[in-house]
Amino acid sequence: MWHLFGHISIGLARFAEVFYILVLKVNLIVLSYLITKHTTLKPILANLFFIINSIFLVSLSDYNTASVDLITYREIPIIFLTTLFLMTSLLKNNFIVLILISLMSILSMLWGVDRGLVCNFLIILILLNFFLQKDFKKFFYISGFILLFWISFYLFNKVEFFYFFENTLLILKDFSYTYGIIHPIPFSDETNSFRATKTLFLIILSLTLSLGLIFTNKKYYTLQFKRILLFLAIIGSVSYIYALVRSDGPHIKQIFGYQIIFFSFFILNKLLNKFPINITSLIPAITILAIVTISLFFNIIKPSKILSFKDRFVKYSYKPDSYFLSKEDNLIINELKSYKYLDSCFDLFTYDASILYLLRKKSCTKYYFVNSLGSKTNQKKYIKDIKAKTKYMIINGKTDYWDPIQKKYTIVNDFILNNFNLYKDGAYKIMKIKIN
Repeated sequence: MWHLFGHISIGLARFAEVFYILVLKVNLIVLSYLITKHTTLKPILANLFFIINSIFLVSLSDYNTASVDLITYREIPIIFLTTLFLMTSLLKNNFIVLILISLMSILSMLWGVDRGLVCNFLIILILLNFFLQKDFKKFFYISGFILLFWISFYLFNKVEFFYFFENTLLILKDFSYTYGIIHPIPFSDETNSFRATKTLFLIILSLTLSLGLIFTNKKYYTLQFKRILLFLAIIGSVSYIYALVRSDGPHIKQIFGYQIIFFSFFILNKLLNKFPINITSLIPAITILAIVTISLFFNIIKPSKILSFKDRFVKYSYKPDSYFLSKEDNLIINELKSYKYLDSCFDLFTYDASILYLLRKKSCTKYYFVNSLGSKTNQKKYIKDIKAKTKYMIINGKTDYWDPIQKKYTIVNDFILNNFNLYKDGAYKIMKIKIN
């Protein structure tokens, strides 16, 4: 956003998140439409199926970026890949769709390693599906393009390519140690145990139901619809890996959205297929749905807000950083700005990485976000870079209590205590390296 609008601000950064949420909601509506196309419902029932599911799905997340949603914009690659998979059976000339599926192998990894791993696992399932269907043309197209895109990445920038793989392997190796929280025991009185138990139960139930449908011959379940439900159940199960690593309430909650998506399509399809196909009998349901939809429309969508969007967007984008900070934080940042000796660069031993942005300063080393520092090897690399490049270090951040930084990174902490002196005390402590 900063490059696109040629302006750096917190407002634009926050707008980016809101924009991603909009993209997610549009993707979910498209997903609802494509799944509807794979049902055997009569037109009027299919319309109901689409509208009700769309309302359910878009309600899974809101534009309050501080809230914990049932599904977050980080899931965009997975939802987008799912819509592409459904398009392969609806479009006759789906060459571009196959290319996009292949491209998601690399783009999803660049979006985020965790979602990227899930996407690549799903691509393997898509390939397996085409192979079992003996649709070898699609199988080889996707396989070939995946190979082509990864080779292109390598040829485009070999150094960055190897950095990427080195970083990815480090994340996979150390992630559970860096960010890990022990998963609550199901059916216990531990914190978040009920939420975890509920989610795990629905994951098992969705997998059981979807696998069972594969072997049923009920006429209102097309083979493709059965595969879609199984695909959604698998997404919900493999995505739980996020919660297994970071097993706190918010991360467990964010996975629950996939269970709602699965059961929304499964239950509503079952109910509408057993609904008497009679226009008169549908009038009450359609009337209620219309009233709810119109109420939501006028409550959420305000024409005056739409017309004034441009002015509000420009005004919000150019609000100073101080607008987004508390009075206390503004005083702290202004004090740090007054220290001229921090003009060149400094390093952080705190999770408050936003200090660098707020002061418009650079980190002397590449380890600007120490929360993801990880292993003993990385800590030693950080210390080596500090020795070569760093004169000042800021410690004692406001967020360090999340995972007590002194206990988490004892090697770096001991090095700082032994090789730096307290230079300036305050809300943040400024340390200066000892001169031997």
